[in-house]
Amino acid sequence: MRIRVFQTLIFLIMLVAFAFAAQAETKIITKTIRQSFEGVQSPEDARVTAVTRAKRMALEEAGTYLESLTAVRNGQLAQDQIVALAAGVLHTEIIQETRYVTDDTFGIEVTARIKIDTSILDRRVQEFLDNAGALEKYEDSERKQQELLARINELETKNSELSKLSPEQRAELEDEFKQLSQGLTAEEWTQKAYALWNDGRYTDPQKALEYLNQAIELDPQYGIAYNDRGNVYNHFSQYKRAIADYERAIDLSPDFSEAYYNRGVTYATLQRHTRAVTDFSQAIKLNPDYTKAYYNRGVVYATLGQYQRAILDYDRAIELKSDYAFAYGNRAFMHKAMGNIFQARLDASRARLISPDTPVPTF
Repeated sequence: MRIRVFQTLIFLIMLVAFAFAAQAETKIITKTIRQSFEGVQSPEDARVTAVTRAKRMALEEAGTYLESLTAVRNGQLAQDQIVALAAGVLHTEIIQETRYVTDDTFGIEVTARIKIDTSILDRRVQEFLDNAGALEKYEDSERKQQELLARINELETKNSELSKLSPEQRAELEDEFKQLSQGLTAEEWTQKAYALWNDGRYTDPQKALEYLNQAIELDPQYGIAYNDRGNVYNHFSQYKRAIADYERAIDLSPDFSEAYYNRGVTYATLQRHTRAVTDFSQAIKLNPDYTKAYYNRGVVYATLGQYQRAILDYDRAIELKSDYAFAYGNRAFMHKAMGNIFQARLDASRARLISPDTPVPTF
């Protein structure tokens, strides 16, 4: 999700990047969980499970806090979506891992912490919600995490009754614990990479690439990791690799609208306009409220000289995001090209009122 600019005739068209004043106050949430070591579950597998559970408990409590925000209330989000939102806008860290021993067992105690800067929280939440593809990605991530933890719960019940299992069943149980732990670790690597995403680009793309390679090595079926690695390859202008990763993400998750969107941006960058329109259209079909997909499809239509289609897409983008300065600015260019000077002036004024630096046509 990077920002690219290209020029068509006399129009300055901004291609949206790939798919983040108040008194400061910090709210701190901490959650601690104990995970025992027993049976065929290895200490490392148990530790990974404990870390995931502690972070999830902290995010669930943070989600309760986020529900009070106006943007969240207006969005009418389901509970799972609120947890996904919390994961997207807040940083969860593990501040303590300690081994413990009791008369009955031994294990690990993990504490997770979230610091919430309330002075910037509303803005971050609104920016995140404006990126519908990001919420979808985090929903998929949370869904996968829930499925992995639910299966671990089932295995832990079996693990407490090892005397009922044959040696072969014990070996299978141990292998599945390991596979599930790898899935959770892959998710963790992916989140670490996304934590490096700031203001439309990776702050350390090489490190993000290393993290995502780790995730894919652990879980070759993890579509989100391929999608995000595609974004890194785009940063390095390695477009063929980026497209290959988006295609793999789509193969694994055919309803992954963000992967279609990102591939569309890549095709637009390569001036493969027909394919870009196809991908943006598919992203919109899967997610009818995908604001940036409408906007960028409008950009491509404008490049092709299809001004009326571009205007319709900018209309929809503005309907979804009323303060979308670039959409107003680009629509002003389209209206001017079609001779609608009054409407062009009106859109240019709106764009500059929202953001004084927005490119607009001259009159």
